[in-house]
Amino acid sequence: MDKIFFKVTHSTEKNGPRTGIMNTSHGITETPCFMPIASNGSFRSLTFDQIDQLDTKLIMVNAWHVYREHGPIKLREIGGIHKILGWNHLICTDSGGYQAFSLRDTCYINEKGIVLGEGEYDILTPVKVIEIQKALGSDIMIALDDCAPYPCTKKRALEAVQRTKRWGVESILAHKQIDSQYGFSQYLYGVVQGSTFYDLRVQSSHDAGELDFDGYAIGGLSIGMTQSQAREMTLICTENLPFHKPRHLLGVGLPIQVLYGIKNGVDTFDCVLPLRKAQRGVVYTSGGEVYYKHVQPENMKNAPLDPQCSCTTCQKFTREQLRQLFKSDKAKAGELASIHNIYFYNDMMKNARIAIQENRFDSYLNEFINRWLEGGGTISE
Repeated sequence: MDKIFFKVTHSTEKNGPRTGIMNTSHGITETPCFMPIASNGSFRSLTFDQIDQLDTKLIMVNAWHVYREHGPIKLREIGGIHKILGWNHLICTDSGGYQAFSLRDTCYINEKGIVLGEGEYDILTPVKVIEIQKALGSDIMIALDDCAPYPCTKKRALEAVQRTKRWGVESILAHKQIDSQYGFSQYLYGVVQGSTFYDLRVQSSHDAGELDFDGYAIGGLSIGMTQSQAREMTLICTENLPFHKPRHLLGVGLPIQVLYGIKNGVDTFDCVLPLRKAQRGVVYTSGGEVYYKHVQPENMKNAPLDPQCSCTTCQKFTREQLRQLFKSDKAKAGELASIHNIYFYNDMMKNARIAIQENRFDSYLNEFINRWLEGGGTISE
């Protein structure tokens, strides 16, 4: 009998915060949790061993990029993406649908799929995307979707919803017909679209739920709309998705965005910001963002990035030391800051899980926000 992929372990209401266990052939992870992104098969400034040591159990990888670099023959010979990357825990691969949005000036969408270039690997159809992810051997696959830009007309958003559903049907069929190549189960997520239109988000959530995917990825909410709009649309989706299956919020995000997502019933998150920002001289702390590359207030120069943090960077380096290091060796400073940011996110999620289990998540969220604001952080609407 197959193991249960996902189980809600604690929840007090249908659409509120919840904890869960995600169980695959490459181990388990507790949810809610955060996925660092190794887009091209590597992390910005950190190794996989370092990410592992920070107690990360689930990562996100761009399927299109990694497949195009290695190809199906090499992947098969080596044993799939886990062996290629040297990562022994869970891997989620995205479909490439976001690339159609981010590269929309140089690619186009038609009913068959997304045309990204002229090479054989640069045409993404729903079936091709499943073939790619089967060849990779990721634990969690995401179906190809149409991510409409923001802002867009309701007509364009409806088109994206309808196309995402049609592609979802094709993806499920391909998933059933194409065997996993490495002898373990792979799980398929469908995507919810609808821009900021209430009825379209409801429709897309119902569409995905009726197709009975293994889980659901809420898309199109990290592409320019306000945080309040994103929160509202997230809640609409979770209200209309099956309770017993995992929900992922694509591309989100900042610490408080993540915590609001948890409040609205989301289980997993991914975002490039913790690693990208660290390389650019910014870290996240209990007191908001800290620009460690800038001159610090006199009373904070000899303080760690976050006095409440137990990461190795905060234990060994002061803000002034990191500022000086950023001037002389940005790569090393970025590495140390990245260690802090990933530790911070994982610790935030661990504390969120504890708060949910103790039925005090709202107070945890309020305390987090208050500390953030008191430290000079802001909450963009």
